[in-house]
Amino acid sequence: MKRLVRCIGLLLLVLTIATALFAEDEVFIGDGDIAALHLYDSQGNRLEATSDQAQNIAEGWIIHNPDTPILLVTPRGTINVFEDSLLVTGDLVGREADLYLVSGKATFNTYDMEGGSLTVTTPVSRFVLHGNGEMLVITTDEEESVTTFTGTVDSYNVLTGAKREVKTFEKLFMQERMARLKHIEAGYYLTYATYPDMMLAKQIIQELSEKTTSPSTPLAPKAKVDRITLTPPLMGGVTIHALAEKPSNLVVAEKSEFIPKPLQTIQVEVEELKIPEHVKQISNIIIAPPKDRIKITIRPMIPEVPTIYRVSQHVQTPTNPSSPQATIEAEEIIEDVVPAIKYEEPVSSQIPVVEEALESEEIQGIQEPAIETAPVTSEEEAVLEPVIEEGESTIAYPAEASRPALTFSAEAAKATGSFGLELGYRFTFDGSNADILQHQLFLKPYFEKGLFSIKLQGALETEDFSSFSNTFSPVPTPHLEQLAYAFSFIDQLRIGYNSSTFYLTMDRKFPITTELSSLYAPSLISDQKLAVLNQVKAGPVTLVTTFDDLYFGALSKNNRQFGSSLLQFTPNSGYRMSVALGGLAVVDRSPSWRVDVYPFLGLGFPVINTRTTEFRFLLQASGFLPTYPTLDTDSFIDTSVDTFFPNYLLGSGFSLKRDQFFSKVLVSLTKGENHPLIANEFASFLVTSYTSTVEVLGDVRFQGKALQARLLFNIPFSSDVTTITNLTSPVSGSHQADYSQLSLSYTKERLQFSLGFAQLGLINNITDVFEGNEDALSLLRGPYSTSFLSLQYAFDPFTLLVKAQYPPQLASYTNPVLSVSVSLNLEKQF
Repeated sequence: MKRLVRCIGLLLLVLTIATALFAEDEVFIGDGDIAALHLYDSQGNRLEATSDQAQNIAEGWIIHNPDTPILLVTPRGTINVFEDSLLVTGDLVGREADLYLVSGKATFNTYDMEGGSLTVTTPVSRFVLHGNGEMLVITTDEEESVTTFTGTVDSYNVLTGAKREVKTFEKLFMQERMARLKHIEAGYYLTYATYPDMMLAKQIIQELSEKTTSPSTPLAPKAKVDRITLTPPLMGGVTIHALAEKPSNLVVAEKSEFIPKPLQTIQVEVEELKIPEHVKQISNIIIAPPKDRIKITIRPMIPEVPTIYRVSQHVQTPTNPSSPQATIEAEEIIEDVVPAIKYEEPVSSQIPVVEEALESEEIQGIQEPAIETAPVTSEEEAVLEPVIEEGESTIAYPAEASRPALTFSAEAAKATGSFGLELGYRFTFDGSNADILQHQLFLKPYFEKGLFSIKLQGALETEDFSSFSNTFSPVPTPHLEQLAYAFSFIDQLRIGYNSSTFYLTMDRKFPITTELSSLYAPSLISDQKLAVLNQVKAGPVTLVTTFDDLYFGALSKNNRQFGSSLLQFTPNSGYRMSVALGGLAVVDRSPSWRVDVYPFLGLGFPVINTRTTEFRFLLQASGFLPTYPTLDTDSFIDTSVDTFFPNYLLGSGFSLKRDQFFSKVLVSLTKGENHPLIANEFASFLVTSYTSTVEVLGDVRFQGKALQARLLFNIPFSSDVTTITNLTSPVSGSHQADYSQLSLSYTKERLQFSLGFAQLGLINNITDVFEGNEDALSLLRGPYSTSFLSLQYAFDPFTLLVKAQYPPQLASYTNPVLSVSVSLNLEKQF
């Protein structure tokens, strides 16, 4: 058994080290109102803007902040996105990072980029910041510019192909015909820089002034200079002498080169302006063509074409003055000629987009529009006429209009809500209940607008098509059943966001409220439950209240249900030590109503708290207090015993969060009724009490964009710390009390796959299988095992769901519960 303990300790150490080594860099929101942010993933799906969700920001995500600035912190620098800007993320962690600023303005401050570069692309420009530095990019209807605060930026106009270098404290206006550079003032730097440095600004401005200011006094000549005195001319009469006799006859002949008429007609080929490959890649990631979504219209700039006519005149004078002859030759040199161009009909050019099958899925009942592009159409005819002047002729162009940036239409910007109806058919083969065949027609109307979202439900069922039942009638008479009947019409409900001051949600999962508690395990199979969570925030104080099932399925079967309330305090600044005070309530109906409370105190001391890593030392303590039908304070504190606490849990350990990984280890000393994971899959119908001295809890998670995985276990040991404790009242014989849970979920576009299982006495279960006392399926079913496997595929507007599960229950059964459902989603956005 000592060897087993050493193996467990080694496993926890390896998992912790792996967490730190293999985690990737994360991106998060450093400042700003996260709740006001509009966040979309790479598939165009609207996501709830929360602190946890912001940590998953990756390539291809769309960030729109209409009302407030947002500071985005990445492993390679910071991005200060000003209000009313639209930013699309590219590579944020590599040495060659890139971003796409669709509209608005943002400041990009890079560090840890020695030998690397940051590329920011707009609809008509591309800017490359080399190494460590900072630049401000503006792309609006009125201005297209880049400003370099530190470092050096290379600008590139994707329409004309012009390249310019923008040095420190220089600003380049891209929308002007002759893009010009100008020096900025210190106030401009202090206004827009992310972390402005007044001393640095003064130093840079002084260095620039020393380079451009001319000396106050002229420099001494370097060569020897002698004074020259000129003799004034003699004043007198002027005599004019003819060089030759006056000619008696003058003949002037004019010769000009004959230009055939066909040369006056010039053929011009208009080629489609190609967008650089870099912009195509970003468009392929973020732009999708679904209907009824926010549309972005791009109107191109009129590129300036250098077109010049040059005319030179040569005059020849004959050598014989007696018969002079003048010859004038007109020579026309044509270079890069573009004559008048007139479009008889509008010309359309469309940015090529590789269409991908994008999934439109609901996240907590929320469904928001993605973003797509529309064809580009010229709205005016461009007419260019040559203007011939003396000596030199140039073609005059009409005044260049300001570039219209990408904008949302007013109607599309208002499409922030939706309502609709989900209806479908479900077939269920219930192997846990005499192999019943059940058919169900269900409908779920829903409505979502901003902070509020609700989805109702109703169904019509039959088993043999001879009798039918529905969820509307009859109305039960007992009070508990009437309360469950009222909640049975709610499928999902949300008021506010989890970053709001008030947040209420009803959904299918029993939520874990804080990492400072270890009294309950996450729900594994909960499709027949309606869990509720209410969260109220007031500065550093947060009050969270939960209940595991408002359908009261367990209480109606005379089993147990669980609720909790925790008051947590975490300072907003300074040393962020967390304190959680509350308790877990167990409501039991068998043989009579009974309520037991486990008071709880949790402390978290941050040891490492950086942008990517959080390491905390944990202290936890809990007791036991029966409250109904009688209040037994002696079970909580008893002065007649030496320890004062007849029931207690005292644990210490640590938690480590590194990017997408999380791990937690807790070693507890327990006595009496107190144990970790009191609320689990089996505690509602099975007596899970036991006597132990030391318990080891481990929790390892991975939360990626496509893959989510979790391993949770708790092992209780007896007083000699050599054997695993047995359950006090097992179903048959002796059975160990260790608890373990594994869950895995994978999402790829329209496909979602998930599985999970939970075990009570895993070592006992495996031993029974190897000894031939149980078959292999006992690891997935029975009173000590539960498992599920589900597969979902969405082909809009239809969704197919196939699920197999062995639900946790005391009765023995052979076959699983199989269900197949097909649903149709009819939605209208507004």
